[in-house]
Amino acid sequence: MLQFSSVVSDALLAAVSLGVFFRFFSGFALANRLLWGAFFVTITLAATAGALRFAGVEAVIPAHDSLQLLAGTLGILSVVMAIWTLVTRQIFSMTATIYVLLAGISLFLVLSLPIAKTFASVVQSLGMLAAMLIAVYGLRQKYQKAIWIIVGVMTVGIATKMPAQNFINAIDIYHYSLAVTLLCFGKAA
Repeated sequence: MLQFSSVVSDALLAAVSLGVFFRFFSGFALANRLLWGAFFVTITLAATAGALRFAGVEAVIPAHDSLQLLAGTLGILSVVMAIWTLVTRQIFSMTATIYVLLAGISLFLVLSLPIAKTFASVVQSLGMLAAMLIAVYGLRQKYQKAIWIIVGVMTVGIATKMPAQNFINAIDIYHYSLAVTLLCFGKAA
């Protein structure tokens, strides 16, 4: 079934995700860029599949569900570690980056099991909490741009609890809020 507003919001989210990555993070050290890239790529893929799903392409529904879970596991774990490297001004080793990516993929595989699917939202919530705590730590360490991380996490956190409005549905609110969050993360860099 066609949901035009969600096609637009997902397509915009995919475009913002790619744009923010190439605008703000393409010059980072390779290991750090891979962490940010894992986050942005998973969001871009999930949003692109979502746009197709909401356009009525039913064959993409299983892929969209899996990509959403991948963004909520590998993507979340990657962005938490990427925020840590940003706030502490560290260049991650390639070995540490590979371990983070493997941990994210492992988490994805575990949460793909039917018995563990209900824990996916817990991982996302813990990821948001960890990102917020790291950003607060960054502010204490005089990294003033960490305020952008706080604003971004708060924006997407509030959007997860927003009910549908008369003129916009809850899915679109979440997509637009996530796009704002990505822009905030870019400003933090």
